[in-house]
Formats: sequence, C-alpha cells, structure tokens
Amino acid sequence: RSSVDRQQETMGQPLWRQVLTEGFGTMLFCALGSTQKNGALGNGILLAVLIFCTARMSGGHLNPAVTLGLAVARQIQPLKAILYILSQLVASIIGALISSGLTHTTPRSDNNCHSNTWKKTCPGCFIPLLGDTDGQIFAWEFMMTLLLVLTVFAVAVDRPGFSFVAPLAIGFAIFAGVDAGGNHTGGAVNPARFFGPAVVFGCSLNKIHLYWFGEFLGGAVAALIAKYVILPDVPQTGDEMESSRRNSKGDIELGSPTTPSELMQRSSKDFK
Repeated sequence: RSSVDRQQETMGQPLWRQVLTEGFGTMLFCALGSTQKNGALGNGILLAVLIFCTARMSGGHLNPAVTLGLAVARQIQPLKAILYILSQLVASIIGALISSGLTHTTPRSDNNCHSNTWKKTCPGCFIPLLGDTDGQIFAWEFMMTLLLVLTVFAVAVDRPGFSFVAPLAIGFAIFAGVDAGGNHTGGAVNPARFFGPAVVFGCSLNKIHLYWFGEFLGGAVAALIAKYVILPDVPQTGDEMESSRRNSKGDIELGSPTTPSELMQRSSKDFK
C-alpha cells in the first residue's frame, strides 16, 4: 500500500467518525470528570467506562498525551494524531462549558478560582498546591502521565486478547497516579482536561506550560521506554497498525499488531 493510498484513506469518512468519537468521549470526560466527588477513583472509573464506549471506533485515547505517545511510537499516523489532539482540545472547552451550566458557574468569572474553594466555584480547574515549586508541578504531571501511557502500552499495545482488562487497567493507572499526586497539582494527567476549564474559567492559565510540558513529555518518554526498553516487541512502524483483528471467539484483540488508536475498531475492511 502506497503512502498516497494511506493519505487518501486517512482523509476518508472513517477518519471523521474516529475524530468525532474522540471529541465526544473527551467532552464527556471533561464534563463529568470535573464534578466527581472522589476525584482519583471517580475519574479512573469514568475513563475506563468511556474507553469501553469509544475504543471500538477511535481507540479511546481521550487524552492528547496518549495520542502523542502513540504517534512517537508510530502507532498512529501523524495527521490522525494532529486531528485527534485538536478534537480533544476543542471538546474539552465544550465539556467545561457543560459543567459550567450543570453547576451554575459563570464562565470566566474567576471567582475564587485560585482559592481553596475552587472545587465549588470552578469545576474541573486544576490548582497547584500552595508552596509547590514549578519544578514540582512539572515533575508530578510528568510522572503521573508516564505511568498512564506506560500502562496503555502494556495492556493495549503489547498484549493481545486483553479487550476487557485494558480499559480497567488504564482506569486503575489514573486512580493510582492521581491518588499519589493529585494533592500537588489537582491530577490533570491530560492536557485536554487542564485546557478546557482553564479557558472557560480562567484558572491556572499561567501554569499551563508546566502542566502541558510535563504531560506531553511524560507521554513521549513513556512511549520511547515502552518501545525500546520494556516492550521491545512492540511493532516498529505504523503502516500495519491501522487495522484491527478479532480472535477466534470474536473478542477484540488489543495491540498485536493493532494500534491503540484502533484497539477495538469494528473492522479492518476500511484499511485494505
């Protein structure tokens, strides 16, 4: 299959469905995740559920750092990765607006968004712990995202036949990471989750470079560690990754040789 064929294929109808699915899932994650009573556990469960809902069509990234990590490891084509990330970021703003309406919070009000009462007045805002340095903020987001993306590679790229375990393991990774570092940064672990509330409510915009750099770098480093150190059998190119397979029982096989961007896609016929 030529690169021209692949480019035409990427611009076809299946791609817009995948991009729309990513946006829809991210919107729900931002809208509902911002109002969870137990942030770490609630968001872990919510993410697992949304991956189950979206993975068949889009792969269920729901996180620009995950998408970047898969692109670095050549598990998703660059154009699709860019469209995914744009969709996720736009959807995060829509999700924050929805949470604003659900909680009667005025967008861009900045009312106590930087105070200890931010959870009540600015749903979804991520506020660093008072006294933490910029380096600590960056390091916490880097480490939490590293754990998340390593988990994605371990259960969704390298391990076939984990169709039901993978979303749960990824949700547990969110729970474990946010439970450890959430008190320090709020536990964004997702550039889109940080971006939407920051734009809508104007909270922590002066810290966006720390969150984004930590999260994107964490995703990229995790991909390199997985590809070259921990999981050396991960396929080295993405040309064959744009298809999905089923085992003899009809269960969706994750990862081999399927990209997590298409972990549970409905068929490989669009990519023949």
